[in-house]
Amino acid sequence: NWSIRRRARSIAEVCGWQLSTSHHPIKSLPAIYSLRIPIDSSVAELTSPFAEEIDAIASIANVDSSSACVRLVELMEWLEPRDEVWSEEAESKYAKSLTQAGIRVPYIRPRFSVARRALYYLVGELIDAGRIPQHVIDVLHDVLRDYDPDMVLREPSVRPDQLRPFAEVDYRQSGSDWVENAKESLPLAEWQPSSDRVVVGEKTRIKLAGDRRNLVESRYTSITTLHSDVAGHQMNPESLFSTVIKALVSHDFVPNYGPGIVVQHHSYGYDSPGPEWIAFNPSVATQLGWHRDDVGLFRWVDDEGRLMVESVWWTDGNSEFDSRHWGSGHVGSGWFVVASKQAFAEVVKRVGILSKEFVIRREAREDGKESIRDASDIRPMQCSSYQRH
Repeated sequence: NWSIRRRARSIAEVCGWQLSTSHHPIKSLPAIYSLRIPIDSSVAELTSPFAEEIDAIASIANVDSSSACVRLVELMEWLEPRDEVWSEEAESKYAKSLTQAGIRVPYIRPRFSVARRALYYLVGELIDAGRIPQHVIDVLHDVLRDYDPDMVLREPSVRPDQLRPFAEVDYRQSGSDWVENAKESLPLAEWQPSSDRVVVGEKTRIKLAGDRRNLVESRYTSITTLHSDVAGHQMNPESLFSTVIKALVSHDFVPNYGPGIVVQHHSYGYDSPGPEWIAFNPSVATQLGWHRDDVGLFRWVDDEGRLMVESVWWTDGNSEFDSRHWGSGHVGSGWFVVASKQAFAEVVKRVGILSKEFVIRREAREDGKESIRDASDIRPMQCSSYQRH
């Protein structure tokens, strides 16, 4: 398992242990790699979560990607018995056992977990056969990363009192009617943690626990240089942020696209908690002459060590748990980015007058029917009140 090798090497480096410099003999590849095998629909389905990674690895190793897909399924069979663990029937049985126990939480499908382990064995085979150069191995480590070590033991904060959940919903109201009124929560997205700090970005998910309608409200906000005269234009959550993929909290990163002031992270399968974070765009922070601080999450300070911006990760109950044994109440989790008033004034001076974008997304699932609705707005910020600081 190539992933275990990498982690063992990282632990050894941290502990200061001497690593072996001896070269291992090149191993021969299984004969299947030399064949061109058409893949059927079942193999395509099983390997689809890692289709891009398999194509890239096969190209680097100069093997046929379809053969690599078939080999991955062979390794899955070798790692775990299909009928007992990751067949469609086995997964249905597993899901049913959770439901009967009253446990309704998101989980990683067994076939995905087994396929990911098989992918690491496949990479190990190709490395041992000398098909993947050393300088590419380091790149693969980033591409195939499945957790953030900085978040494994990190604890979230509590929900700030100023971040209010949506109002209690009349039990007689249908889930679809509640969803249609998503715009009524737009005022709740305008909040500040204190008089001297400004929220410049937010991703929040709040749920009404123990409710048969499965009501969920997600809020997304970000400051922008867009003018408020574009109000009425329908926005979606993805449009509010620049994006970075498979990054680490402790490492500097460059957004993959977009000039946004707030950056969102897509982990695509991280096992560590809090993977879908948001942070102040490091490119903007660097332009303002700020420096990354090791304390906290994505914290930036000025030359005098004064806090400029930081991210806050919070939870309030388990928003992923779906059990009617709990009784009613709001649960949730999320991230928000806050700036000091001085920092906000420097941002305004650098990029110009700012507005704030809001998207409220409501979802409901009732009697087998799902409903979803977005409401959005963009409003000017009172920048003059911060420019005196």
